Amino acid sequence: MGRSTLCYIVRETCQAIWDVLQPEVLKVPGHGDWLNIADWFDKRWDFPHCIGAIDGKHVVIQAPALSGSTYFNYNHQHSIVLMAVCDGPYRFTLVDIGAAGRNSGGGIFANSAMGIAVENGSLDIPKPCPLT
Repeated sequence: MGRSTLCYIVRETCQAIWDVLQPEVLKVPGHGDWLNIADWFDKRWDFPHCIGAIDGKHVVIQAPALSGSTYFNYNHQHSIVLMAVCDGPYRFTLVDIGAAGRNSGGGIFANSAMGIAVENGSLDIPKPCPLT
């Protein structure tokens, strides 16, 4: 089997697995879920109004052909970034996979589906309220 055929099969299979399992395994939190997450952070760590912990991880890759410095990061390596938001018990609530390594964490978040959803209000995040 040719290399390009195999690459196509792997990509198509991964997409099919994501399409089928994502709605079951990684559901987008609703309004009540965000409140529960915030309550957990408040009770466990006395950190009120926190709806998640976010971090990114650079995964070193071989630079794709003709990609120039797109994937070249501050560690002087080529990478893609896996970014995720977790709730209190360390379960993923939102993920972004595959951003180019040269981008900053803030830029990756702002241009990701999760950043765009926060910006346009489609995540149904609770409105701010006064701290007690």
